[in-house]
Amino acid sequence: MGPLESGDPDRVGRYRLVARLGAGGMGQVYLGRSQAGRTVAVKRIHPHLAGDASFRERFAREVTAARQVSGAFTAPVIDADPEGAVPWLVTAYVPSAPLDTAIDGTGPLPGASLRFLAAGLAEALMEIHRVGLIHRDLKPGNVLLAEDGPRVIDFGIARAADTQTATQSVIGTPGFMSPEQIQGDHLTAASDMFAFGAILAYAASGTGPFGTGSVPTLMMRIINDRPDLSAVPHDLVPLVSACMAKDPAARPGPQQVLDVLGDAEPGASWLPPAFVSAIHASVGEVQKLLGHAPQPGPDAATAMFNEAPPTAAQGYGSTRVFPEPGQAGATAGHPATRRQTGGLSPEELRREELRREELRLEQLRREDELRRAELRREEDRRRELARREDERREAMRRQEQQREEQRRAHERREEQLRRDEMRREQQRARAQASRPHGLAAWMVFLVLPILQWPVGWFSQWTLSSMFDQDAPPEISLDNLSFDLFGELLPLLGLGYFVLNNLVGLYYLARSIYSQYLFGIVGSSLVLVVTNIVLYNVGFFE
Repeated sequence: MGPLESGDPDRVGRYRLVARLGAGGMGQVYLGRSQAGRTVAVKRIHPHLAGDASFRERFAREVTAARQVSGAFTAPVIDADPEGAVPWLVTAYVPSAPLDTAIDGTGPLPGASLRFLAAGLAEALMEIHRVGLIHRDLKPGNVLLAEDGPRVIDFGIARAADTQTATQSVIGTPGFMSPEQIQGDHLTAASDMFAFGAILAYAASGTGPFGTGSVPTLMMRIINDRPDLSAVPHDLVPLVSACMAKDPAARPGPQQVLDVLGDAEPGASWLPPAFVSAIHASVGEVQKLLGHAPQPGPDAATAMFNEAPPTAAQGYGSTRVFPEPGQAGATAGHPATRRQTGGLSPEELRREELRREELRLEQLRREDELRRAELRREEDRRRELARREDERREAMRRQEQQREEQRRAHERREEQLRRDEMRREQQRARAQASRPHGLAAWMVFLVLPILQWPVGWFSQWTLSSMFDQDAPPEISLDNLSFDLFGELLPLLGLGYFVLNNLVGLYYLARSIYSQYLFGIVGSSLVLVVTNIVLYNVGFFE
């Protein structure tokens, strides 16, 4: 809030301007008075937007809808001229203090005041949505705290500025924009409910639910992070959390919010004394400005009533500070106009206004470039984090794959060991099955001369047949007398030699093949003992 500056018009339509209330992306807001002395807020659209035909069409449509909004918790639109050379809009002045200014000066709202604020904002949004409007820029600066309740201002007008010729960026206030609004998706009334929840979190803590930081940082937090509701009273946390859901379909509507809050309890004041004092201070400042407002002099009044009646395109005479082309000569020499414009001609004022607009647009472009650069950095950081996450997952996948391969190799080794063990068991079983049993039973025949003499005789006969030697004596019942030591013993020794060695070698070979230790030892003893005995009796001489 401050006094008028050089270049500001003294009047807009039939409203005399008193002071500056603030400025936004669409235009300058002034404190004004009607001809009947009623205090109003006048929003004068920026000249660079006035030349955009599509903006004018949207502005006229939104103003028509905004005029239909009524209710105790909105500042109603009482006048507008969307067809003027510079469009303007007038709303009722509410003796109040902006929510952000009050919070900065006195701190967060207590729980009871927060519930009253929530109910008042819900009623205001319900009335705004009833006529088909979406606020699109609901923020603490657009919420006024009055002694009889909160007010919502600037509703339904942000959409008119939603054009590429305006700011080349998304319309809204970072920190209080919905995720779909940031991403440029189609907006519904649920977008206002997200901002509604963010305002309640702000009023409860004194800071936004997504903290502070650059515009791209806040936007990324809104899209990806959960809001900080630690300062919100516990009984309101479910409601605020539902309003700030990422999915628009999951957010409640204003009527649902009112149903949850219930009826407000009557009281002396819904605001703490510190907030009431802040409202009184703001109203006192306005009254001070109104008390020092310049009154129109005789010359200005004479000039006003002596001019030709205004046309629809020109608006009121006091708004023709910036005349249409070709009208500069008609007003340049008028003394009242000179006094109103600080001694500058209308053409000079137009150039000065255009120069300021160019500087402002250049600043907006630089800010937009900074925002885009920050967004790119945020995107690069997100990509770097995503790349690192992919690398981490790939490393984990490779480790898991290596562990799986090691597990499979271990299983293969275990399987091979089992197969080898089974093979050895089978070999042992086959060896056990192939072991030469019965060597002990042969010991009787190997020791007693039972089979040796027939084997010896047969061997002697076979050798004599092969080498034409003397045949062994024939055995018959008629000839049982022969030389025992001369003929029988050599045949008996030959039988021992042949039989015992053949049996011993057979058992030794099978025992070695089957790894039968007892058989190897037994057959070796048979061979050794047999040949030692034969040697001692002179068989080999």
